[in-house]
Amino acid sequence: EYMVSVTATNNADIRTFSGFGIETVDLGAPGENVFTTAGADGYTNTSGTSFASPLTAGVISLLYSAPCESFAQMVRDNPQLGADYVRYALFNGVDPVENLADEVMTGGRLNAFNSLELLMNNCGEDICLPPFSFNYALTEDTVYTFSWNLASESNAAIRYRIEGDDEWTYIEGLSEGEYVFDDLDLCSVYEVEVATQCDPEENVEELVFSSAQTFETLGCCIAPEIVAESELLETSVELTWETDFAIPGYDIYFKLSDDDEFELGGTSEDGTFTLENLEECAFYDVFVVQNCSEEIESGFELTFRTKGCGHCIDAEFCPTIGEDSSEEYINSVTIGDFQNESGNNDGYILFEEFALELEVAGEYETELEPGFPGAEYTEYFKLWVDLNQDGVFTDDEILLESEEGSAETVAGTVTIPGDATTGDTRMRVSMKYVGGFGAQDVQPCEMYNYGETEDYCITLLESTIGLEDEAYISGFEIYPNPNTGNFSINIEQARGATTEKLNFEVLDLTGKMVFSKQVNYGTSDVSLSVAAGAYIYRLSNNQGSPVAGGKLILTQ
Repeated sequence: EYMVSVTATNNADIRTFSGFGIETVDLGAPGENVFTTAGADGYTNTSGTSFASPLTAGVISLLYSAPCESFAQMVRDNPQLGADYVRYALFNGVDPVENLADEVMTGGRLNAFNSLELLMNNCGEDICLPPFSFNYALTEDTVYTFSWNLASESNAAIRYRIEGDDEWTYIEGLSEGEYVFDDLDLCSVYEVEVATQCDPEENVEELVFSSAQTFETLGCCIAPEIVAESELLETSVELTWETDFAIPGYDIYFKLSDDDEFELGGTSEDGTFTLENLEECAFYDVFVVQNCSEEIESGFELTFRTKGCGHCIDAEFCPTIGEDSSEEYINSVTIGDFQNESGNNDGYILFEEFALELEVAGEYETELEPGFPGAEYTEYFKLWVDLNQDGVFTDDEILLESEEGSAETVAGTVTIPGDATTGDTRMRVSMKYVGGFGAQDVQPCEMYNYGETEDYCITLLESTIGLEDEAYISGFEIYPNPNTGNFSINIEQARGATTEKLNFEVLDLTGKMVFSKQVNYGTSDVSLSVAAGAYIYRLSNNQGSPVAGGKLILTQ
């Protein structure tokens, strides 16, 4: 209560570079282009809250030096009461400033003359300080406790009314520093003012009351302020929100994000609801409204995507973002035959639509190119692949990195280890400015000043290295691909192959087998009854050795 927090203003009473907060900063004081002495002689102008704060401290010292004998005696006899009085004079003496009204607690800028005059005007009289530090708390749905502080051991009086009413309700003789309201109307804005009763004989309506403190009671028929998904699964989502007093229930509306019309999903009374029978890996819009009103146009709207998209999307990877990529960014990423010239993407982007496929045990020539719209800077690159699909990038999953900071393209070979888990996963490429200051390395999870991070959804496939030596097939084709689940496969038998049948399998991106069929050489028809999305197919011989593999895309 006795820390004085100050923000800096200019000669137009405008806060420029310093902090603000109507509950955390008390007042403004001059702090820009302050005219002051410079060194041994001469004068200069300089700026900072380091001028606004000591200027305020100087005014506090001035107030303590006021030539008022009764005030000086009070400071000696009751230092705490003296501090309360100085605080009162300091805050109530500010010049009200319109643009500070919503930025500082007092709504004004320091005025030494006003504060000193306020203190001197009461000199020689019994000092009766007004209450301060108001607060209110909801005890129960309809019970509010309003509290305040008094500088002396006097009683207080309180008055309250619904905002806009003409008549006040008065309560006097309060000695505990708080009052409990238990008879207020629902969904109403109340004004509360407090005064110090230094003279118990004084008419309560003639007391000097504080400025009004306002609060709103519960019971309004309003939508929840926020809705969150507490548990998100492939075909369901559990929603939660804060309930409000006197609302009998809430209606939950939902739709696929691409659809036009919402439909009612159900009703809840306790602030939780589970939407079921949703599509996998699909975007949905949801809004929750109070059912105490016929209006459904308003409500908190939430967009989410169900799981089932594969490890790259479903896993909760830690964020890594360059806060400023305006001067340096990842211009292009090249891996084998794949190239993405992305340019500046504001510090972070996830590319989930590229069909980037890498084989286990495969080696790929890679280039990571920085981009500079102007001057070139010293950058450090690092490339990870989540090889074991645990949602964490570790040091042993770094497949390429810079040898040192440079403005040049980083080139090297990315080798996918032979024990990597096949299926859908994520690759991360980070570029970070490391010249001049800061950490000289790139971390998989960090917010860094300058640079950019790009994530890619990729597919790790079974190795086909040496398959041509197995001498089982000379050609393999799936058509059409993409398809709706009905397609044909054509297998050309290699000369001299003795195996009569092969195994055709389809796996989802988590590695779970969803289809298996024994097929002959030549053309075979396949019919799949699974959800639309990306899958992996695998063709193997009777010994289980792979002879072909790739990605299969099913559309709706």
